[in-house]
Amino acid sequence: MIALVAVLAIPAIAVALTVPTTYDVTQGLPSSLPSVQAQQQLDSAFGSNQLYPTYVLVQDPSGYLLPNGQISPAGAAQLNATATHILTFSGVKSAIGPYVSGNRTTSATKSAATTFIFDNGTWAYWAVFTNYNPFTNPAMDLVGQMRSNSSWVVGGVSAASLDQKNQNDIVYPEIEILIVLLIGVVLGFAFRSLSYPIISLTGVYISISVTIVLLYWISTYLLGQSLIYLIPLILFVILLSLGNDYTVFILSRVVEERKLAEKKIAIPRAIAHSGIVVTSLGLILAVSLGSLGLQPISFLEQLGIAFAISLVIDTFIIRLFYFPAMLTVFGRK
Repeated sequence: MIALVAVLAIPAIAVALTVPTTYDVTQGLPSSLPSVQAQQQLDSAFGSNQLYPTYVLVQDPSGYLLPNGQISPAGAAQLNATATHILTFSGVKSAIGPYVSGNRTTSATKSAATTFIFDNGTWAYWAVFTNYNPFTNPAMDLVGQMRSNSSWVVGGVSAASLDQKNQNDIVYPEIEILIVLLIGVVLGFAFRSLSYPIISLTGVYISISVTIVLLYWISTYLLGQSLIYLIPLILFVILLSLGNDYTVFILSRVVEERKLAEKKIAIPRAIAHSGIVVTSLGLILAVSLGSLGLQPISFLEQLGIAFAISLVIDTFIIRLFYFPAMLTVFGRK
């Protein structure tokens, strides 16, 4: 039985943690908004990276400038070498900074190079424009390649998205494991059973995985959006809480009924009596939280759709079919 539970739960965890997501929370805004129209015009004319360049900062502790404010020969050589190196990266369309203009380096920009030097002449920066949407994986991969040069400090929207992604890869699993352990311990101590937490948590995993897969398909192929990175975590936390709240209602009734009858009679009777409460709560939450799906903002729209799908699945499938079936099977052991 433990193997069966693992077969059901492990794919759910894998789907929830690996589904493709985007860090662009501005997508999906109504096209009638002036800001959206301006963005679309700029994207069409110059590419989606025009408003979100990647910034490369390089420090020279000895300084790039002479006492008279002119660039020193050593500083000029270093700036020119950095500008040349920036243009060698695949995916870089153009750059603006010391000794570079567009997609080529040139000494003609030497007189203007000091415009990009700051902090008493010890730092210089370049604005780099790429061929990629700043929120996509290729743009973040390019940032990673640039950061392989330890003397460069790389910033911008793509860099921030990469940092957020790397942080999430560490923090999200920790949060999810911690929540699962705490809920499992609470359920285990409350009902003095190992099987009840396993049944409840795996049921929630199944509903979460199905919801995320359905939401991914709806967002990608019906709404033309990418799944926002926050949605899986929010769905996981909220549904894990609500789903196990429903579990407490059902299990409390099961415990009461088992005092009056054997398991095969007590479980159906408990589900029948508590099912009305659970179904009503699920429908109320599905309607209220699902109303977010009517908002013309992709984050709220995806969140509302996710809540509606997950609560319907959890209420009508997991709690009414999967849960009693697993209680019966575990009860035979």
